[in-house]
Amino acid sequence: MNRRISKRQIGLLTAIFATAVLVVVLPAGLARQIPAFLLLWIWPALTWALWLPGRSSERFVIAAGLVLLANGFWVLLVSFLPGSVPLWLIMIGILVGAVTPLVMSMLSAGQDRLHQMGYKELQGDEGVIMARAAAVLTGDETELFIHQKGPAEILLPVGTWAMTGLIEDFWIRLPFTWAGLLAVLAIYWLARSWFSHRVGLIAALLFAIGGFGIAFSRIVQYQNLVILWGALALLTATRYRRTSKSLD
Repeated sequence: MNRRISKRQIGLLTAIFATAVLVVVLPAGLARQIPAFLLLWIWPALTWALWLPGRSSERFVIAAGLVLLANGFWVLLVSFLPGSVPLWLIMIGILVGAVTPLVMSMLSAGQDRLHQMGYKELQGDEGVIMARAAAVLTGDETELFIHQKGPAEILLPVGTWAMTGLIEDFWIRLPFTWAGLLAVLAIYWLARSWFSHRVGLIAALLFAIGGFGIAFSRIVQYQNLVILWGALALLTATRYRRTSKSLD
C-alpha cells in the first residue's frame, strides 16, 4: 500500500512540476489556460486526496473543495502585497500547497454546465467582478473590501488571470463550473452518509439537473462555492462525529 501511494505521489509531483514549466514557458494567453487550470485546481486536489482517509472519490471531492478555498486564500494574501500580482508568487503558493500533504449525475451536470459556456461575453455582475479583479491584479486590494459579496468570486478569476495573462470567457468561468460539479459529488456523499447510497444518488441527480446549480455554474458568481463549502462542512462534521464515536 505504501509503495503504491509513493508511486502516485511521484507521478503527481512530476505532473505538477511539468505543468508549472509549461505555464512559465508557454506564451501568455490561450496556450496557458489548460496548464493553469490543472496547476491551480486539479493536481493539488489529487495530491491532497492522497492524505485524506476514506473512499477515493469522497477524498477527492473534499480535497478539491479545500483547494478552491486554499488557493483563493493564497491569491487574497498575495493581492495585499504592494504592486501588481506577480505570476511567480502565485506559482510558489500553488506549488507548495500542491506538494504537501455517480457517473450519471456527473455526466448530466457536466453537459448542462459546460455546453457552450463561453458563447456569451461576460455581462452584468460578471463585468463588475472582472473590473474589480483587474484592480486587485494591479495592486488595489481595497476593491475586495468595497465588494458587497464574498471575495472568492473575485479571487478565483485573479488566480487564472495572473497565471495566463488573458481574460477568456470560458476559462474565467470554468473554476465556478468546477465548483458546481464538485457540489454535485459533495451532495451525493453527504446524503449517502446521512441516509443511503440510493438517497445520495437521488440528491445528486436533483441538484445536477436543477436550474439554480446549472445557472450559477455558467457565470462568475459565488453561489456554487457557498453550496460546495457548506456541503463539505456538513460532510466533514459528520465524518468527525463518526470517527470520534469509534475512538470512544
